[in-house]
Amino acid sequence: MDILIAVNSRGELTLPKEVRRQIGMSEGGTMSVRVTPDGVLLVPVAAFPVETYTKERLAEFADEEAKIEKFKLD
Repeated sequence: MDILIAVNSRGELTLPKEVRRQIGMSEGGTMSVRVTPDGVLLVPVAAFPVETYTKERLAEFADEEAKIEKFKLD
């Protein structure tokens, strides 16, 4: 299926509803864009946020884990 899609002045394009339905893309979904010698490849992907913690926050986790250890049964 070939579909023409216009690119707006901000460089954005809209995937038609039928295309989004076929690839299982919902609002807020993420796509990988790969430029190849043959063209552009768009692939829906799952993206997960990555949390990073300060040394202080990691120390809080360690303190809480130590408290839990006191209640573990052998």
